[in-house]
Amino acid sequence: MSKLCSSVGWVTAMALVMLAWAVLAVAQQPAEIPSLSHCQIQQLCDGEILVDVTVADVLIGDAIGIINATPEQVIAVIKDFDHYEDFMDDMVLAEILDTPEELAEHFEDGEAEQYLAPEGGIEVELCHGITDMPWPMDDREWIVRARGGWTRIDGIDVILSCFTYVPGSGNLENIYGYWLLIPRGSDGSKTLVRHHLEVDLGTKLPSFLLKWSTESFLPVKVQGIRDRLGV
Repeated sequence: MSKLCSSVGWVTAMALVMLAWAVLAVAQQPAEIPSLSHCQIQQLCDGEILVDVTVADVLIGDAIGIINATPEQVIAVIKDFDHYEDFMDDMVLAEILDTPEELAEHFEDGEAEQYLAPEGGIEVELCHGITDMPWPMDDREWIVRARGGWTRIDGIDVILSCFTYVPGSGNLENIYGYWLLIPRGSDGSKTLVRHHLEVDLGTKLPSFLLKWSTESFLPVKVQGIRDRLGV
């Protein structure tokens, strides 16, 4: 099984699908190198994971940490979506949809091919997951389009892995996010990791509850990669 996969109802007309993607893209923040203070850098060097969460029209969260492994080693874990349940404590289910039977279970005839179309020559995969949410929230099910590779941001060579929601594929409104992996150290043997997430749950919940739950599970993602790599 392939490992490319580190938040409307079903539509059959291509024009409507492309329009939906364009609307969702408006709110998505482009990947950026994090601006860190001397104090924050020291916290990261001490092994802390920094978390920042904003709750407005959509929930926006960031988790930043240093992993004692190369970006290539880190992205290999991020792409290993089929095994997220083994090291991501919040995952109830994680699978890459890459067989005709799996695709037929979630998509109408010909629909999956639209979402699997490469972007800028980069292969896309469909990742189906269920995230465990704290009481009183229901678990969240979703399918995302995942793609990524080496790119250049602000003059720095980085690995960027992005994921966007397949409209209507779960019990929320939208997901968008990315993993940004920045080589660290003179030999690039460490990685500064930024995990960015934007979620519209499609339901009204108290802001304090959304903020608390996101601050709780975002660090789990970074720590899960550390644990998987044994660093």
